Amino acid sequence: FAHRGIHDRRTAENTLDAFEKAVELACDGIEFDLRLSRDAMPVVVHDETLDRIAGDARRVRDLSFKELAEVELRGKGRIPNLNEITSAIFEPVQFDIEIKDRGALQPLLTKLKTSASLRQRSIISSFVLEDLEITKKELPEVRTLLLKNTWPYMFRGRSFWKKSKAAEVWAVGFPQNILNRKRVAFIKRRGLNVAAYDLQPLKSHARRITKLGVDIAIVYKAHVCLR
Repeated sequence: FAHRGIHDRRTAENTLDAFEKAVELACDGIEFDLRLSRDAMPVVVHDETLDRIAGDARRVRDLSFKELAEVELRGKGRIPNLNEITSAIFEPVQFDIEIKDRGALQPLLTKLKTSASLRQRSIISSFVLEDLEITKKELPEVRTLLLKNTWPYMFRGRSFWKKSKAAEVWAVGFPQNILNRKRVAFIKRRGLNVAAYDLQPLKSHARRITKLGVDIAIVYKAHVCLR
């Protein structure tokens, strides 16, 4: 999966341009982030503010979609909404949709209810277990991915695996640097699929992920994995 699409200094992350590049490279899927605009539109943006991607300190939730679409990004492309992505990226490309704003979850579920095909090719991911519990309650057939940025040790670990199983999550995901083959096998023995994601756009990270034996590799340098 291309992490926020294929992006660089010329092409901005989480834009249709970045996602189309991933399609051209024949990636299995694209990963993108969902927030809610001021006018309740699900928009594809990672950060709470526009500072990193546009040098603009305003918050995403304080702007309408029209205003967000007009923001000049650092790189080619503009901020899209959910409908634009699902309308432009066709099967068999899969979607890993990360919920960054709880308000964006219900509009997403409403959208998924309109299309069996879209439900089949989508994975809903979140660091918040409740988001995935809501998803499973409303759309049991949709795959869910629980993200965590640290390894669950000791008593917290037992609680984490127990809750993951109870919530019927399809997979759990960790940063690539805290996973190894032993931990991947540990997760799979618990009947869960494994996702690894990278935190930096380094080729070495992408190569390492492909050797871990995970089910989903969410990488910035997707072209490295496809060689």
